[in-house]
Amino acid sequence: MMNRILLTLLILSSFCTFGQSNSQGVFTVLDIRSIISFDVTSTGNRLEYYFNNPNQITNGLVGNNIFKAQVKSNQNWIMNVHADTPFFLDASDNRPSSMPTSIIGLRKENKIDFVKVDVLPKAIATGPRGNEKKKDNNFMLDMEITPGDHAEPGEFYVNLVFTITPD
Repeated sequence: MMNRILLTLLILSSFCTFGQSNSQGVFTVLDIRSIISFDVTSTGNRLEYYFNNPNQITNGLVGNNIFKAQVKSNQNWIMNVHADTPFFLDASDNRPSSMPTSIIGLRKENKIDFVKVDVLPKAIATGPRGNEKKKDNNFMLDMEITPGDHAEPGEFYVNLVFTITPD
């Protein structure tokens, strides 16, 4: 009789959970892509440089805080700059002048050395992942123009191209 009760309890226990829980895992996938966005804007400070004497042509003119840059990224980054032509273009006829774009230098605020601009991208700033609330992702750029021996009379322009890549 005892064996029958025990057998009956064993059979019933296989159908009942007696308060046990059942769980199942669900596989979740996150696909986080590389995200880098940036904005470089003129601060309204002078982007037009007027050279009126030999000292300015030889020693150059510096504009502090010419551009404001803000970066949002989920990874470390490098900001580069290059000119879209090797020489300034004459504003009167859009033809290349003899002044190379390397007379332009850019630097991140609080840096000493200017990075000379040419048609190849040059690193001007680096920073960490994060948004513009991080100091290294919200900064100013200074610009120096030193025509030196390349100076010729006239008005000239060049297009500067900023790019940003993962570090």
